[in-house]
Amino acid sequence: MVIKELKKANKKIGLVSNSPSYIVELLTQKFNFSAIFDEVFSIDYDNNPTFAKPSPEGIKYVLSRFKFNKRDSKAIMIGDSEIDIRAAKKANIFACIITKDAFIKNLDFTSWEEKPDYVIHNFNELLAL
Repeated sequence: MVIKELKKANKKIGLVSNSPSYIVELLTQKFNFSAIFDEVFSIDYDNNPTFAKPSPEGIKYVLSRFKFNKRDSKAIMIGDSEIDIRAAKKANIFACIITKDAFIKNLDFTSWEEKPDYVIHNFNELLAL
């Protein structure tokens, strides 16, 4: 399992979601996200709508919680949309798109304003990055 391998390699894993906090909290409880993600960031639409992707603020917040230092470490955002890629680029980190279904496999990434640094088809490919 990819998560186990990343954890074994002492990699930090964060979740940045445009979903409202109450939905992310519900999913965290139901699927035990706390065992997977070291940090979770979601939107509170009453207070932080400007932090929604493509804003880089959610990513920057998670990176600050990880005490990320670009000189010593690398960060990569894995997403499934152009908005995710734009947010990663605005946060000055690597951007990776996962083409998990037929619709995304047929997207023309070359037409996007911000292009992914990596394209993967499943999470197992992430370990090769």
